[in-house]
Amino acid sequence: MGPMTGRGRGMCILKLPAEPDKPVTGLAGRAGRPIGRPRQPEAELAKLRSQEQQVQAVLRAIRGRLEMLETRRLRVAAGA
Repeated sequence: MGPMTGRGRGMCILKLPAEPDKPVTGLAGRAGRPIGRPRQPEAELAKLRSQEQQVQAVLRAIRGRLEMLETRRLRVAAGA
């Protein structure tokens, strides 16, 4: 119903996320205590798996670059 209409008669400030894996955050209640909704395990697992794949892709790129530089270094050393 809006501010100052609840039994706590205060300005509740809640951030409701658009994505289900994001937590609800903000202040609510008589004392304006912080609140939060824990993440759902399935959503967190999916997010962590996605991050793992991204990190592995970066690591593969780094290893490829290292191998290329080592090969180039060996060629230069052999020709010098």
